[in-house]
Amino acid sequence: MDSVLRNKPRSEYHATSSMTIGESLTTHCANQKVHGEVLQLRGANPKAHGEVLQLRGANQKVHGEVVQLRCANQKAHGEDLQLRGASKKAHGEDLQLYCANQKAQESFFKIENPIDDWILTE
Repeated sequence: MDSVLRNKPRSEYHATSSMTIGESLTTHCANQKVHGEVLQLRGANPKAHGEVLQLRGANQKVHGEVVQLRCANQKAHGEDLQLRGASKKAHGEDLQLYCANQKAQESFFKIENPIDDWILTE
């Protein structure tokens, strides 16, 4: 391009430079438009961030529900503990029944012995 410009008069070279500068200005204006779009996108990002904050708020609501569920679970665990306590009571009753069964077996053996003696004496 320089070899072409060297053969042209200086005024034409200046005009060519002005065209290049004009193109640069056009590019700069185009960049500003792009920058404007970027700024709009930046403006859109706070909106997106707002949506994220809303989601965070929604998550807190969900977390609130989770906390409620956790509380519900604790209530359920409390009921489980009550049931566990009831089971221990039932086990206590089982032990009483077991002791009663042992007593019954002992009394059965006591009854059985005289019969054996009676069979032996016969």
